[in-house]
Parts: sequence; C-alpha cells; structure tokens
Amino acid sequence: MLETEHLKARAIDDAAVMNFLFTKYAHWRYEAEVRMFINLKDSVEENEKRFEPFPDTLALTSVIVGARSQVTRHELRTALGQLEPVVETFKARLAFRTFQVVRQKQESLWP
Repeated sequence: MLETEHLKARAIDDAAVMNFLFTKYAHWRYEAEVRMFINLKDSVEENEKRFEPFPDTLALTSVIVGARSQVTRHELRTALGQLEPVVETFKARLAFRTFQVVRQKQESLWP
C-alpha cells in the first residue's frame, strides 16, 4: 500500500515538474522560444560545461544577453566562434514602465 501511494505521489511530482518546464508566461510569447531538453550523459563535456550539438534542422539565429548578465561583447563573440557573423546579438534591458524585457537601444552601454 505504501509503495503504491509513493508511486502516485512521485507521478504527481513528475507531472508538476514537467508542467513547470513547459509553461511560459503568456506575455513572453513574443520571444518564440524553443525549449529543448537533453540527457546530460549524452552531451559533450568541455571545461566542466556540457554541450549538445545542434542537429542539422536547428540553427542558432540570435542571442539575447540578459539585462543583468556580465558577459561582454568580446566574450560572446569568442563563444560564438565561426557563427559570430551570422548570429544576431543584442543586450536586453528592463522596460521602464512595464514588466517587459526590451532591446537596449544604446549599444555603447554594452562593453
């Protein structure tokens, strides 16, 4: 009996986790975000970080650097490597009067 109850509770927990992972606030739908989940044991490890190669059907087109990120342009260019010329990059900032994240207009503010 206890094992059955534990399995039911575990199924609810798994369902809740999946719900959190696949739920996005409706006001952010403009981001057209794609979420991809991978098995870490199948990923490539490099410098204590894990990477998943993009399949041929998926291409990186833009990188939005978050408002609080300390990543510099140089660091981002280095990370993008040969993709840098074809990937749009920009720094985001918090909007002044709404709860949105918007493109920073003064790129000079981004080191």
